[in-house]
Amino acid sequence: MKAKKLALVVLILAIVGVGLWWLMQPTVATPEKTAQVLTPTKADAPKQVAPPVQVELPKTSAVPANADATSPTVDASADPQADLKTAIPNIVNLLRLGDIYTLKKTYTPPNKLSPEQFQQMLNNVVQGMGRMEENPKLRETMHAAYAETATHYESFENEAPTYNASGDEASYTYAIQPLFDGDESQRTTTFIKINGKWYIKGMDGGNW
Repeated sequence: MKAKKLALVVLILAIVGVGLWWLMQPTVATPEKTAQVLTPTKADAPKQVAPPVQVELPKTSAVPANADATSPTVDASADPQADLKTAIPNIVNLLRLGDIYTLKKTYTPPNKLSPEQFQQMLNNVVQGMGRMEENPKLRETMHAAYAETATHYESFENEAPTYNASGDEASYTYAIQPLFDGDESQRTTTFIKINGKWYIKGMDGGNW
């Protein structure tokens, strides 16, 4: 009986010893599991970002902000006196503006008056314009006369002039209404070209 009890005690002690030995062993990861822990996945790998590509924009010529693509190019340096087709509209514009000073200064032939006479003529124009400003009735009358003269010059634009033999004088003839009863009278205005510029030579051989 004692022998059986002793054998049972020895068996229990052996089982307990084996259990204690197993619990005291260090935990060692298997090679397969270690490889799975240390190897980074594709999702964890840092992504390489390509540097930005610089694209050169097409070069265009500078255009003013207020430029109109459909408007024709105008040569501001063109001299209206170089051609009758531009000189006559310029004269019409000056007459309608009442700018007789610029008209006389620009279109009086350079060989017609001496420098002193030319300056005196311009002074007289300035004085006359001053009197017009002081007298509204005179101003109204003179501007009406300028407008009528402008109409005559404007008619030249659709009329072919009569040139002299050398081609440096061009004459235009037009009709004017008489101040009193009677038939229309004819007037002739002559332009003269000097050094490539057209001037008003006179009206019916006289002054203008």
